[in-house]
Amino acid sequence: MQKYLMNTNLKKSPIILDYSELKGIKANGLYLPRVRGREAVLWEANLKKTFLLGANLTGANLYGAKLVEANLVGAKNLEAALHIEDAIFDETIVTKREKAIIKKALKKKKQLFVVVDKKTPASYFY
Repeated sequence: MQKYLMNTNLKKSPIILDYSELKGIKANGLYLPRVRGREAVLWEANLKKTFLLGANLTGANLYGAKLVEANLVGAKNLEAALHIEDAIFDETIVTKREKAIIKKALKKKKQLFVVVDKKTPASYFY
C-alpha cells in the first residue's frame, strides 16, 4: 500500500476517507498527503510519523489520536477538527499556523486534577 501511495499523484487523486470509522487504526508512517478525512473518526488512531501534509481534517474526531512525529504541515481546517485537545502531540511537524491552532485547543482542555490536602473540609467530597 505504501508503494502505491508513494507512486500515485495524490494531488490529482487524493485518498478520500470522509466519514470513515478508523477508530484505533495503526497507520505508523503511512504516506497520506492531501488525504480528505472530513468527519473521519480517528479515536485513538496510531498515526505516528504519518505524512498528513495538506490533509483536510474538517470535523475529524482526533480523540486520543497519536500524532507523534506526524507531519501536519498545511492541514486544512485543523481548527474544525474535534477533540484536538485530547490528541497526543510530541515532535509533531507543523507550521506556526498549525502550532497556534493546537496550542489554543490545548488551553481549553479541562482541568484534570483538583489537589486537596488533609485540611480540605469533608463536605468538599460530597
